Amino acid sequence: MDELTCQLLGLKSQAHYQQMTGPLLPSVNSRFQDYGTGASAKSWNAWSTLGKPLYPAGPVDFYAVLDFECTCERDVRTFQHEIIEFPVVFLNARTLEVEMEFRRYVRPTEKPKLSAFCTELTGIEQSSIEDMDTLDGRGKKKVDTLDVVLLEFDQFLLDNGLKEKKTGEANEADRSFVIATDGPWDVLAFLRKECQRKGIPLQSYWTHFVDIRHWFAAGFNVRRCSVSKMLAQCGLEFEGREHSGIDDARNIARIAAEMIRAGCPLVSEPWNNRAYLPNTIY
Repeated sequence: MDELTCQLLGLKSQAHYQQMTGPLLPSVNSRFQDYGTGASAKSWNAWSTLGKPLYPAGPVDFYAVLDFECTCERDVRTFQHEIIEFPVVFLNARTLEVEMEFRRYVRPTEKPKLSAFCTELTGIEQSSIEDMDTLDGRGKKKVDTLDVVLLEFDQFLLDNGLKEKKTGEANEADRSFVIATDGPWDVLAFLRKECQRKGIPLQSYWTHFVDIRHWFAAGFNVRRCSVSKMLAQCGLEFEGREHSGIDDARNIARIAAEMIRAGCPLVSEPWNNRAYLPNTIY
């Protein structure tokens, strides 16, 4: 985690983050040949004995991998974030390829003016999150608020025959999916908090998610670390611009694909299962 992200999440420094999650991993050029399935099995057994509901994501057809970008301000730990980029990439659990993508910019309403720090961090310009009369001569551009974008996402799922994975349900006509994120922040610290403030209802599929960062660490018996560090462990490099939501989501999907290849369990947990979460994020 870099210094800009620390400030976004209200952390004092990289050292503060490492106190909560442990030191970052050294770079490793090889893949996971030294881990095998033993670590995954031990991790699964340990979590199964906690008495909390766990939902193995597989068999599932798609992992809906997302990475929100939000409004932020430098050195303001109590800042109320609003989502300004809503990207989701759908990783096919069988082919391990991204099959479809959903991406929208979102118009903030509490603090409509982006800070210079926010633009520096995310690369999102003010013009990207505002309505415009013309867009390169092609007509008007409409940027919707979060409540509308959530409805558009629901419609996208419906149009593509996607249905949340529920225990005990089997319908071959539906293609099942589960939300997947890099850590708990996107769902707990960003989406859930903003929707609570604004009175926006959330569909049931938002109440649980696969925490890629956590299960990467638990499955391979390593410390939790950033997307770039996880990619390095897989012998891969980050593709695109870090802190671009769509690029982050695509790279997280690459990590998820490597985890599936290595036999690491991807477990969907309810968001009130906070046994491993730092108290500062929810």
